Amino acid sequence: MKLLRTRSFPMVVYAFVLLLVVSSSAAAGTVYVKWDSPGPQHGNSWATAYHTIQQGINDADVGNEEVWVARGTYLERIILKDGVSVYGGFAGTETERGQRDFRSNETVIDRQQSGSVVTASNVTTGAIDGFTIRNGRATSGGGIYCYYSSPAISNNTITGNSAGWGGGIYCSHSSPAISNNAITGNSACQGGGICCFYYSSPAISNNAITGNSACQGGGICCGRSSPAISNNVVVFNSSGIYGYSGAPVLRNNCVYNPDGLNYSGISPGAGDIQVDPKLCSVEYGNAHIQPDSPCIDAGYDSVVQPGWLDMDGQGRINGAHVDIGADESYGEQWQAGPYVIIRVSTSGNDANDGLSWASAKQTVQAGIDAASAAGGEVWVAAATYNECVTLRLYAYVYGGFAGTENSRDERNWVSNLTVLDGSAAGSVVTPNAGYRAGGIDGFTIRNGNAQYGGGVYCDSSSPVISNNTITGNSAYQGGGIFCAGSSAAISNNIITGNGAIYGGGIYCGWSSPTKISNNTITGNSGTGIYCDHSSPAISNNVVAFNWSGIYNFDGAPALRNNCVHNPGGYDYSGISKGAGDIPDDPLFVDKENGDYHLRFDSPCIDAGTNEGAPSTDLDGNPRPADGNGDGLAITDIGAYEYQPIPVTIDVAPGDSANIIRLRNRLILVAILSDSTFDARWIAPTSVVFGPGRAVEVHGRGHWEDVNRDGLIDLLLHFLCSESGIAPGDTSVSLSGRLNSGEAIHGSDTITVLSR
Repeated sequence: MKLLRTRSFPMVVYAFVLLLVVSSSAAAGTVYVKWDSPGPQHGNSWATAYHTIQQGINDADVGNEEVWVARGTYLERIILKDGVSVYGGFAGTETERGQRDFRSNETVIDRQQSGSVVTASNVTTGAIDGFTIRNGRATSGGGIYCYYSSPAISNNTITGNSAGWGGGIYCSHSSPAISNNAITGNSACQGGGICCFYYSSPAISNNAITGNSACQGGGICCGRSSPAISNNVVVFNSSGIYGYSGAPVLRNNCVYNPDGLNYSGISPGAGDIQVDPKLCSVEYGNAHIQPDSPCIDAGYDSVVQPGWLDMDGQGRINGAHVDIGADESYGEQWQAGPYVIIRVSTSGNDANDGLSWASAKQTVQAGIDAASAAGGEVWVAAATYNECVTLRLYAYVYGGFAGTENSRDERNWVSNLTVLDGSAAGSVVTPNAGYRAGGIDGFTIRNGNAQYGGGVYCDSSSPVISNNTITGNSAYQGGGIFCAGSSAAISNNIITGNGAIYGGGIYCGWSSPTKISNNTITGNSGTGIYCDHSSPAISNNVVAFNWSGIYNFDGAPALRNNCVHNPGGYDYSGISKGAGDIPDDPLFVDKENGDYHLRFDSPCIDAGTNEGAPSTDLDGNPRPADGNGDGLAITDIGAYEYQPIPVTIDVAPGDSANIIRLRNRLILVAILSDSTFDARWIAPTSVVFGPGRAVEVHGRGHWEDVNRDGLIDLLLHFLCSESGIAPGDTSVSLSGRLNSGEAIHGSDTITVLSR
């Protein structure tokens, strides 16, 4: 029986302990690395430790020495040496390797976006173990690059790296043992998490591979290779496992990637499951499994060696079989994120902790850095912030606060204008956020100027970009938003007044499947959306009054239910209109003065698709709404959902319980007038009632003062049999139109009796 206890998870960076039981004594010739050691750097004690990891590796004797690295951040690239094992996670006082504690002693190797973090070339033995490996950027292997090498890669967090091939790990002619790692938030063209190419046969087991992005193989890509892939969670990536021209062997993995294919060019392995793994908070970097996870006792025991431990230092196997993933469940109920909320206000100070409005930080970037370290949110008070920011992993940044709120639901980004102004000093927002592992929401993003992405620059990063106004930005490519090697989710934004040679509104290059939905893209200099070797899903967008509409070069964008109307140029080039696309003027309320709400007679009302649409609009109103008064709720095209005029209705007037007896022939409903609304404005024949969309029996209704308040109301009669009301219903709605054509909508509670 597995014990039940509750744990919190305050740190995003996973702390892993040794995968294998090893000798508890120091190696015969240990080399020490500690970035702040006080004595001369000889590497033969903690006091005389080298200050860089590479110094320690260079000094280590092949096959006879280990390199022990104390906690801290090391801004360097390391090249492994054959026969030398490198271990992180030390406090800097240990005399035995078994004393180290990853949870307390995070040891970071940060490449600062300038090459692979770890390189192994012709390394047949040795290990890299116990590190956070981050911010690598290379052609191949942003995090770890293996060429004719087979080191043990264990107990690491490999995160925030990008490459053309293998954002996290790349293997060519290599067979490393890759086990017990958290491989998360990496991006690539192929193999966001791991890429195995050219006759590689790695053993990939018991890893958590989450939040990675790639055009092919968001989690794992296998090309001309034969890895053994077992007991991994490959979940919530842009896609799962991609294979071609090889013979990978899959066994007992959990592969669940709802935004993309779980398998491509390859079939599920024996014992693989394709269900939600019930991870704690993958969006905030916590891949522990909860007590109800289907991964518990679902792994393949044969790959587990005696003495193996999980990411928390707990033994494998606990139960009938080993658990799938890097975590072995002992019944813990893990606390869900966000794990921190950082407040930002212009009256704050970056030296503050940001944990309350009274102790707010002053800059958005300081808030992002603090939230990313723990996995959380940044709440930004209304003001103008003159800064360009880098959006980091596991930080979700929200504007629109007055500076007093205790809940995110209390914010109002329409009333509390929150501006990020780039002052023409570069891209205003540069995400480095993996796959849906960070976001920007509720801002005006303006005055960016850069070669790529004046407003938002997404290069090998796939954030959530929602509920923003992106305006007045310029670039060579992507005036408003630039996406390359990216699968960003872009929804509910106004993208207007931006300029670029390619993609005044949005540029998508070598990126798929970027999702562009329910945006209003208007008045941009250049094309509204430019697709270059890219296949984004483009639905429910208004692309109107730009210099031109949607351009496609050698890609396969999927268009559906857009309004594309650009009378000064072309609507489509290199692509045909999509199913449900309309060419009409969207009829904004006041285009000249920047009011892009839909007029009541807009052809965009109820012309979208509900599939994949966001649940609210840019004003925070629920989607979909019945915008044309026909009783059907269909999503509108664009960032705003047209809102029908709310009316007060009274079902069964005079009965406070609003009883409907299904045996009765008629249901009486009154639409009531008040001081601001006259029921006589309604066209009675337009009104439909209930899920059955019943119409007024007499075709006209009756005008009378139903509630005796001195105002004339509209009394309507509907056939009970046509109303669609059923036993158990507790409310009913009514829709219709005014004589002017504007839609109305009202609801009331009901009590349904069958007799």
